[in-house]
Amino acid sequence: MGRFGLESLSRGAKRAVFCDKEYDAINIIKQNIEKTRVEDLYKVLNMDYAKAIEELKKDKLAFDIIFLDPPYEFNGIEEIINKIIQYNMLNKNGIIIIESNNKLNIGNKHINIYDERKYGKVYLTFLNQIIE
Repeated sequence: MGRFGLESLSRGAKRAVFCDKEYDAINIIKQNIEKTRVEDLYKVLNMDYAKAIEELKKDKLAFDIIFLDPPYEFNGIEEIINKIIQYNMLNKNGIIIIESNNKLNIGNKHINIYDERKYGKVYLTFLNQIIE
């Protein structure tokens, strides 16, 4: 749990935010963080994505990389992307990476799918913001 964020921190990221609504998943993330000695560089949110986005909006945080790993049957990807763009949560050259079990069709005029890769049964879709 939290492998992408932890790997980013180990490679020099200034901070990472971990979010999961499941208490057990949060505990695993916290245990993994303790093993890495990056205690001052993270924030852990035990809430669903909608509440987490509102929480992060209050902090006026913007990110270089946003990694989304929703449940595979989740239908709210468009909503999440719209909020990320609306709240300016993506830095100028930032990217969004989405893990899913199928190809995604993102219908947002502010986002560009610039790469898509398949690893076994998992798809990673890479998006960047279209700056007008």
